[in-house]
Amino acid sequence: DDRLEEIAPIRWQGNNSILQLEGDKKAILKSYLVDSSDLRPRAKTEVEAFLLLEENKLAHVPKIYAYEKDFSLALMEFIEGENPTLPQHLEQIHEFTETTLHGLKKYYQIHTLEYPEGSDSRTCLQDYFEIVKRRKSSILENLVDSRMGREIADFINDQLHSFELELYQVIDQKIAESKIDRDKLFHRSQRLLSPSDFGPHNLILGLKEITLLDLEYFGADDAVKFLADLFHHAAFDYPEYQYSMLLGSYRKEFPEDQNFVQRFSIGADLIGLEWIYIMLNVASQSTLERKLFANPQIDPDELLRTRLRNASRRLEGYKEIAKIRNKENFWNLLTIPSDAVKGLL
Repeated sequence: DDRLEEIAPIRWQGNNSILQLEGDKKAILKSYLVDSSDLRPRAKTEVEAFLLLEENKLAHVPKIYAYEKDFSLALMEFIEGENPTLPQHLEQIHEFTETTLHGLKKYYQIHTLEYPEGSDSRTCLQDYFEIVKRRKSSILENLVDSRMGREIADFINDQLHSFELELYQVIDQKIAESKIDRDKLFHRSQRLLSPSDFGPHNLILGLKEITLLDLEYFGADDAVKFLADLFHHAAFDYPEYQYSMLLGSYRKEFPEDQNFVQRFSIGADLIGLEWIYIMLNVASQSTLERKLFANPQIDPDELLRTRLRNASRRLEGYKEIAKIRNKENFWNLLTIPSDAVKGLL
């Protein structure tokens, strides 16, 4: 019964087309791209995840007003606010992360058999390697036929490949020292329901609370991946003590995960590498087409140029993050209560 006065497209770099509807109240109409090369039920997953989180009060998410039976369209609440930034909103992000981690873990432990795996979920350590490999090949085997596409391919085959070889040597050594079996399935106590793409870019900071967005790949996953995503999104702007506080929160929620430190050290290395490939995935023809569907005004060459520049910076930033994580006192801080860490550094 609400009046509709204005419809305006939201220009962004996601995979779907979004309209902002204004009248008696604001709303979002999300049109999900149907891609024959990607059969994952992204729309169904997101709508059901929003409904689940709202019903069980696991996190604040947009309310779903209506959706098509085939999940091609969803009408949902418009959230006023902006993405939280680092380091300005460190405390809010940390508190939200702790609360969300607790809720998603608790729900999964009770309803383990009722919820499906997330897209690209990690059921064992080897999955981390396989997903990186798959992301790399999906770019090179479906490369955009342009000068920028070729420049990205050169970056992948040269600088990134060299770094990857060095990284895998380090990881192989870590696996040998920790005696972790790559193919052993993670125990349910090491897993949770995961947004699958958790970071400040998918959070909206309003006047009263933080809202979680983008749950198209939601599902059961390794809890290490949940934290490693945030770790690498934060890049340079996350103070060293906050890394330790974040991981200390995990230890508090998952005390039974005895080899957590070793798993995180290995998993975070591989997630960092994967995020570089995610930044470069616009050089894949199918991914670029999804971006143009969401925002037809995008300049493809400029998008690829920007992603290549950011990936190069991320590669350097990755090395800095690794330096922090490999400091001896960094891991020692995980045994200290998180609220005491800041005063010690």
